[in-house]
Amino acid sequence: MKACCFTGHRDIPAHEEEQLKARILREIYNLVLQGVTVFRNGGALGFDMLAAECVIEQKEAFPDIKLVMDVPHRGQADAWPAEQQQRYHLLLEMADEVNVLSERYFRGCMYARNRHMVDHSELLIAYVRKSTGGSYYTRSYALEQGKTVVDV
Repeated sequence: MKACCFTGHRDIPAHEEEQLKARILREIYNLVLQGVTVFRNGGALGFDMLAAECVIEQKEAFPDIKLVMDVPHRGQADAWPAEQQQRYHLLLEMADEVNVLSERYFRGCMYARNRHMVDHSELLIAYVRKSTGGSYYTRSYALEQGKTVVDV
């Protein structure tokens, strides 16, 4: 099975969200036509959650694709606003598989989760607007590993 994972910033400007969603949906569609069947997602706020929702939406047309949530640690969303917690838990319920990579938070657990997703994927869909932070690191790591990166 060919797999793709996602990385992107938590903050998406409101005026970009609809266009970004359309680009993610288009990329998922194109990748499914190329044989990608597994979409790995870290469940973070912002881009990750939007991308997971796009995979779920595409499952209507492609019921055989799988959403795999790679959660960095148990309780990832505990400190988030209630609305975002509800959104997160709904995504976990709708996922085909949920992997909790650590029982507790530890410094670097997000980077470990990102490497895990890249290591178990052939492609990465990335929303990276700045040259710092976890999304930039993950995109760079994917390129170093010889993975295909699709920038949205």
